[in-house]
Parts: sequence; structure tokens; C-alpha cells
Amino acid sequence: MDTLGGIPSHPLFVHLPAVLIPLATLGVILMVVRPTWWQRYQWATLAVTGVGTLGAILAAGSGEALEEGVEDTANRSQLHAHVEAGDAARTMSIVFFVVALAAIVVVPWVMKRRASAASSPKWLRMVVAIALVASAGAASWTVFDAGHSGAKSVWSDVKVGEGGEHGEQGGDHD
Repeated sequence: MDTLGGIPSHPLFVHLPAVLIPLATLGVILMVVRPTWWQRYQWATLAVTGVGTLGAILAAGSGEALEEGVEDTANRSQLHAHVEAGDAARTMSIVFFVVALAAIVVVPWVMKRRASAASSPKWLRMVVAIALVASAGAASWTVFDAGHSGAKSVWSDVKVGEGGEHGEQGGDHD
């Protein structure tokens, strides 16, 4: 799915993780800080994490296809940095989703199946909270880094206020 309606799909797909992964991170932080909100927001947070992760996967895939069509440019190193950051964002988003899935679905299910489900160990809740916050933070950071490096690789040569109707890229315009 490299194009949508004849235009590259990458610029559309990148907005899913750019918005939803930090939003899911906020949900995780709220649920950890206010445990009474855990039941209320766990499924919404998991859904937002899942859609954000799917967006990261689609963005990375469509970006790889878009990269193949880019001819040798002066900012090739910036493009390479963006590709690497995008791969990291995809990976960390998947890790975040798997940790959230485990914390929201698997761990409670296992604990309910055990005889002492009502009294889950306090250390387990702490480990789950740390894993959730750490994976959420890492996913958010890598998504931010991928977006920042992508913007730099696309817009670094644009001179604001100069050029044609939509601005021109490259060299001096004296």
C-alpha cells in the first residue's frame, strides 16, 4: 500500500503513530498514577496503542517503498537517519503494544486462573507498571525521533519566504 489515490501513503500513515503512540503513553501514565482509572481506560489505551502500532508498521513499510524511488540527493545521510529512526519507531511501537497486551490481558487472565488471584503480589504490579511506562516512553521517543529526522530530511533545504508559489528547494535564490 504505497499510494492512496495516486499519492504516496507515507505522509498519511506517519500521522497515526505520531498522534496515537504519545496519546497511549499518556493513557498508560494516567492508569499507573491513578490505579482506580485502570479499569476505566485499559481497553481504550490498548486500542489506541494497537492502532498507533499498526500505523507505525504501515508508515515504515510505505516509507521503505518511497525511499527506493528517491534518487541520490545531497541530504542522503539525513534520509538514512530517518529510515533508521523509522525502523526503531516501528520496533518500539510493537514492543509497547506487546507489553500493553500482556499487562492488560495476559497478566490479569493468568492471575485470575491462579487460586490467589485476589491478592496478586505487589511486586508484580510494580514490574508491570515499570514495563508499561518504559516501553511507552521508548515508543514515544522513537516516534518523535523518526518524525523529527523525517522533517529535517524533507524540509532542510526549503528557504521560507523565497521561491515560487509553494517554495522551492535547494540552492540560493539571489
